[in-house]
Amino acid sequence: MGEVWVARHLGLDRLVALKLIERTGPAQDGRLLAEARMLAKLSHPNVVDVFDCGTDISGTPYVVMELLGGPTLAAYLESHGLLGAVAAIRLLLPVLDGLCAVHAAGLVHGDLKPENIVLVPADPLPLPKLIDFGIARAKQPELSGQTSSGLFVGTPQYMSPEQIQGARGDFRSDVWGATAVLYEAIAGRPAFVGDDVASVFHAVANNPPAFPAHVRDLDGKLWAILTLGLRKRPAERFAACEALATALRAWLAQPGRTLTVLPALETAPALRSASALESSSPDAVTLSAVQLRPAGLTGPLDELIRNKVPKR
Repeated sequence: MGEVWVARHLGLDRLVALKLIERTGPAQDGRLLAEARMLAKLSHPNVVDVFDCGTDISGTPYVVMELLGGPTLAAYLESHGLLGAVAAIRLLLPVLDGLCAVHAAGLVHGDLKPENIVLVPADPLPLPKLIDFGIARAKQPELSGQTSSGLFVGTPQYMSPEQIQGARGDFRSDVWGATAVLYEAIAGRPAFVGDDVASVFHAVANNPPAFPAHVRDLDGKLWAILTLGLRKRPAERFAACEALATALRAWLAQPGRTLTVLPALETAPALRSASALESSSPDAVTLSAVQLRPAGLTGPLDELIRNKVPKR
């Protein structure tokens, strides 16, 4: 759906993540930028900070965000496997808190998945941050799950049944997505799998999630919470993410819950490059840290292009 660059924001004098988003049309692009402006007004420790947004002279939408250090939840799970119930809930409850703040601001994420959660190193637990708000929904026409090129938008394992059927989704769709992510963190595998996209869609729309019997600390009460969050009909799920978070906190507070130490995080390669860039002279920018198009952007980034491209 686009490209993410590391760039220096000259006005803020800091490195930022610059996301250029593939153009889809005035209506979808306008909705994306409107949601980005709303998100910029939101301040929450578990939601990525948005500094700026707009379009370049070619009409390409862009969003300027804080540069986050740490792996995505997807990369973390790939490296460490299942987390177990207690560890997964402790890690993802802040994500639900951030999601509640987003919903209170009138926004729907629409594309919750492990790739859209970044784990920033912190003590005693990593600080999870939600990223990529509304981008999938902005690229998805109102009455179809396909783009103009015929490509389906979204990640099948985490799309709610109503999104698969072509609806934009609402807060309850985010409840589904958050529960699907939590299931995977607990079980070490997605709740719905298949040999191809069509079979995954069929599983999401028709099959109940399989009980992960290999997870030792998953009991009947927690399983009831997970299955409630993954009900096929939106009206049968938790009505809001606050209700899901409250249920998980109540389960976690029961006697006998053993706090689990999470595996250590590794610093993301992008941040390592950025750290080297911050500590170097202005003329020491490397192409591995900053990718720039030959034309298009104007203003401060244009100044960066003219003055700071390194010698080949």
